[in-house]
Amino acid sequence: MLLLSHHPFQRSGAWAAALLAGLSHPGLLDGDGLDRVAARIAEDCERAGRLAKGEPGWAWLVRLAGMYPQSPPVHPSRAKNPRPIGARVLDFLGPDPDPERVAEQGGRVWPCWMCQAPGASIRWGKDRLPLADSAQHINNSAVYSGGYPLCRPCRIALWALPYGSATSGSGMNVTVGCWDESIERAVTTAYFAVSEQALAEGWTSWRQGPAAEDLLWRFIADRGSEQGQLDVLRWSNDNRDPRLDSRILSPAAARRLAELHRTADTAELRRAARTAGHHPLDLAADPDLFAQALATTPRWAVPVLRSLGGDPQPSTTVRTPATR
Repeated sequence: MLLLSHHPFQRSGAWAAALLAGLSHPGLLDGDGLDRVAARIAEDCERAGRLAKGEPGWAWLVRLAGMYPQSPPVHPSRAKNPRPIGARVLDFLGPDPDPERVAEQGGRVWPCWMCQAPGASIRWGKDRLPLADSAQHINNSAVYSGGYPLCRPCRIALWALPYGSATSGSGMNVTVGCWDESIERAVTTAYFAVSEQALAEGWTSWRQGPAAEDLLWRFIADRGSEQGQLDVLRWSNDNRDPRLDSRILSPAAARRLAELHRTADTAELRRAARTAGHHPLDLAADPDLFAQALATTPRWAVPVLRSLGGDPQPSTTVRTPATR
């Protein structure tokens, strides 16, 4: 069974894993279901990892590279390794070793770092666990002596994450979470549909589809007045410059965006927001950013942007570079 943890990457990946298995909830994933999801992930990694730049399907490799640097599908030496990429992916998505056997052989076993399920002995670092420290930096995860212990369901969820995420207009990964499971599943489903389309059509660039922010705005509009708080994460697990930007979209801001999508000239609103260097979603989420945009954008854009209204709640935006 795949338990939903507190971690937004695990939660989004868990919903994506359930969708890959054709199930309504991650908790319904049993051993056979996990096997099927792992096989699908490995198959897509095998296909993407064998591509030359610009070949059909290249967009999927770009997403994998932005999430799992130095992993088998994207490692610079992947073509030189005689073992199939998919087989190597299946290796690290495979069953957990027997905890008693691990202990008998002098190994360590912990509760899973994400869901707290007992019996985890496989530890992951940055190349497989997005925005984690490198497993070689043992002082940064001293409790585990390098890497973070993860159970098999959580490992599979973390590698199903690409299917439930989208790509922003700036090229970063976007993952959306909500503590309302029905909303969380629905927004993951919206992103999942685009990922499946990209794979089926062999997109070479994510510019062939809608940006994540526009997808989310459309999703919010479709829900109308039924809104929950959305945690919108833009992130990149790049080796040189990992980043994580988080914005909290309140229910009130989401309802305002839904109304504007129905009543405003959205193209003009996007254009006005673009002059401030942001998307309407960001301006609706962050009062400070909204005020700055009104003060700095050209005069023609001000009345257009004022339709966003602003959010009376204090700003909860978090912008931080990811730690190594």
